[in-house]
Amino acid sequence: MNNGWSYSELVFPLLSFLVVVLSIILFPFSRVPIDFFPNALIIFFSYIFPLVVFGVFIWMAIKANNELRNDKELTEAKITLKVDKYSGIVDGIGTALPLIGAALLLYYAVKPNSSEIFYGFAAPLEIKSIFLLASAKLFESMFDSLAERYLTIVRNENDNAQILEALKKKIIEFSHEDIVKLDSISKMASQSSETLNGFVNNLKDLSNILGKDSGQRSSNK
Repeated sequence: MNNGWSYSELVFPLLSFLVVVLSIILFPFSRVPIDFFPNALIIFFSYIFPLVVFGVFIWMAIKANNELRNDKELTEAKITLKVDKYSGIVDGIGTALPLIGAALLLYYAVKPNSSEIFYGFAAPLEIKSIFLLASAKLFESMFDSLAERYLTIVRNENDNAQILEALKKKIIEFSHEDIVKLDSISKMASQSSETLNGFVNNLKDLSNILGKDSGQRSSNK
């Protein structure tokens, strides 16, 4: 079974990764007050968090491919079930992040004396989460390509199995009389071949005899 990644499957993770990189470059948490968030936490949310999310996407894709590859009794229903399970996780993460960001945005919007946190953390987090949602949607297209690849393999195997089954049925449908007829035809062909070979050998012997007789006459003269 061919289980290598195709170009159509890899192009979507690449586009998804580019969106993650944009979220890191364009919206770092540079205005968050240090007394509210430690510097290490600011660095994590600015640069590491989007990469961690994308790493989870990659992990889900690898797990989906491994499960499909290692299943020895793969069916179309199983393919759909497995792919939907892992693509659903990616979609759930991508959808949940903007909702969490929106909740924090509303919280700091109504909280008194929190304008620095609102503009320095909540707003960039929401924008970054929207980028990650776009990344998740692009990544989901890879699951569609993955499912299509395994569906094609399973359908081809099913077609081959149906052809073999049909041939088996045709062979089984031969009656005993048909087999006897085929056997008699084979024997007749064999006997005809032996008769023909004997006839050819007799011609060779006759030719040799005639040749010797002609040579003796020539010498007598």
